[in-house]
Amino acid sequence: MRGFVGLGGNRGARLAHLERGIRACRAAGWALNAVSSVWESPPAEGAAGGPFLNAVAEFDGPPTPEAWLATLQAAERAEGRRRIAPGESRTLDLDLLWIDGVERSSPELTVPHPRARMRPFVVFPWAEIAPELRPFRENGSLAECARNLRRAGGGALRRFELRLDALRPHAVAPAGKPPL
Repeated sequence: MRGFVGLGGNRGARLAHLERGIRACRAAGWALNAVSSVWESPPAEGAAGGPFLNAVAEFDGPPTPEAWLATLQAAERAEGRRRIAPGESRTLDLDLLWIDGVERSSPELTVPHPRARMRPFVVFPWAEIAPELRPFRENGSLAECARNLRRAGGGALRRFELRLDALRPHAVAPAGKPPL
């Protein structure tokens, strides 16, 4: 099942935590299809600590949102993430943004992610790898959503030329899709 995961972190070896988050998903049997550039953003929504590194990855993963969530939370815990209080600094934050054909709202999980479309640090990297995707009914494509966020001020994000190249799926690109 195709889905997108937002990656972020603002504690410790930020880039290494993102890479290990992706590796944990691949170790769980998920196929990595694409990874955005790495973006740096100031803490949002009252989060503590310094700037975050952010990226978005596309995977083919398990058949249920609950299985996605279990893998993501296990990867966060492996990187030292403790969910003690909202707004805490994080070594690794993995958000399930969207899964093809799935809409779910429960106390544990909401898909599509309810605040993703309002977050430049999610939308900008996501639009890099899936500009035509329409994950939100009322907001058009991700490219349109990114343009709207830029017009509205878009936050103080900085795109790095740095990419998670060691994780690029050269050997695992699906048939009919060129390697990234």
